[in-house]
Amino acid sequence: MANGLAVLIPLTFREGIDSIVRHGTSAPLYFYALAVILLTLGKGWGDYLTHQRIAGMGQRIAYDLRNQIFSHLQSLPPSFFDRANTGDLMSRSTSDVEGVRMFITWSLSTILEIFFLFSASLVLMSLMSWQLTLLSFALFPILGYTVMRFRHRIRPRYLAVQEQYGQMATALQENLAGIRLIQAYQQEQTETARFRDLNEELFRRSMAAARERAIYLPTMYWLGTATGGMILWFGGHQVIAGTLTLGEFVAFIGYVGLLARPLTILGWVISLAQRAVVSLGRIEDILSMVPPATRPAQGEFTVPPAATAGREQPVIAFEAVDFAYNGRPILRGITLQGRRGELIAITGPSGAGKSTIGHLIARLYDVSAGKVMLHGVDVRQLPLQELRRRVAVVPQETFLFSVSVAENLAYGRPDAPAQAIQRIAHDTCLWDSIQAFPQGISTLVGERGITLSGGQKQRVALARALLYGGEVLILDDPFSNVDAETEEQLLGTIRTAARDRVVLLITHRIKTLQAADRIMVVADGRILAEGTHQQLLAQGGLYGELYAHQCVRESLA
Repeated sequence: MANGLAVLIPLTFREGIDSIVRHGTSAPLYFYALAVILLTLGKGWGDYLTHQRIAGMGQRIAYDLRNQIFSHLQSLPPSFFDRANTGDLMSRSTSDVEGVRMFITWSLSTILEIFFLFSASLVLMSLMSWQLTLLSFALFPILGYTVMRFRHRIRPRYLAVQEQYGQMATALQENLAGIRLIQAYQQEQTETARFRDLNEELFRRSMAAARERAIYLPTMYWLGTATGGMILWFGGHQVIAGTLTLGEFVAFIGYVGLLARPLTILGWVISLAQRAVVSLGRIEDILSMVPPATRPAQGEFTVPPAATAGREQPVIAFEAVDFAYNGRPILRGITLQGRRGELIAITGPSGAGKSTIGHLIARLYDVSAGKVMLHGVDVRQLPLQELRRRVAVVPQETFLFSVSVAENLAYGRPDAPAQAIQRIAHDTCLWDSIQAFPQGISTLVGERGITLSGGQKQRVALARALLYGGEVLILDDPFSNVDAETEEQLLGTIRTAARDRVVLLITHRIKTLQAADRIMVVADGRILAEGTHQQLLAQGGLYGELYAHQCVRESLA
């Protein structure tokens, strides 16, 4: 509607000026003046409505894209995040989405405006003077060449800028996450210099893109001005010769001016379009990543409820499991079983593959060979939601969200009653600490739980897993930051929890190993020995060495 009214304004000027030429003082100037004012108001109102609709569409697409990217990231396996940079993912989820939104909001509307105005103006200008119209469009081939050359040159520069944004965002994220380590090692100047280098590279790449725009805009302005000069010269002669009325000449110049604005910003429009193409490609790189199947491709199996499963039947079993990461063997021929009521400790030197065993049970990674079974069913044949509902994990690296203590405790069970949360806090020796917090259990723990001590964070993670439930409880070095007295109390809580589930506890702690029903010694990706604490001590070997080494460490602690 707005562009249609814009096309009528030069026609109104034509009729008004020609009326003055023909009728002099008797020309109805009030009528034409009022018509121009009303058409201008109508165009302004139409522009407002159009921009509001297109801006709304752009915001809606950006909203959907952000949700889609975030949802897709939640479904990707840990192996993807092992390779990806957090800052780059943040840049793709924010800056690149914004690039797409800006194209839709500004470029799309401008492209539609150019198409309509070009078509309508071409017809009306041709009806007034086809010779002058041909002259006006004589420079369009040069314009088209300029636009295409600019498009090909600006795209790689925008890609370089967006990639550098990702690197800089990664550096910033790492710096903020490790600020305490940086300050402790007095590396502030080093990190500042590293960030300055990244920022300088971003500046250099941005300036390269800006130079392309700086060359393009004056060129477009010169083409427009040259066209105006040619129209003045040739059109003026037509008015003098009487083949073109003064009103038509003014209207003709009005149509050229109408086309001037969208053509002038065509370079900016194209740069936005190129940025959007680059951004969409970077977003597509994420969305094209195929997540692991949440439901099995062939058939679907169910496992019996925990209450009906017999205690003699293995809850979890590994059958000759191999696992390799990026071609590097981690586990070889792992065979084990765990039954309800068992507390199984896994120990061994660092890098032996102990944590990987827990990762395979929860299907954070898939085996390379063999099977991991839950109640006799291959975990790959179970829906992921069903599998992970039955497995609770306390990872080696404790992670807490920047919400309250209560929300962290109930993260896996947000509907858990307050009494259950309080009870699990008592069972994990947390309640006394919570009572000392400023707002008690509602106290915010800060980013990654920064306001809590290492031991408190580990106890929150343990309580979270116990409250979550499940038939398999995987604890990866859960006592590394707790004292001996607290460890003994927590072992009692874990022993109680093991009555209705199987517990796999990865640890080096002597007291924990002594409390286990069975101990598995893992080294070089293999289970070297299995038995109780006393049996393994009697055998000597690697377990005896680890035990002696740990005794020395604990005596010196």
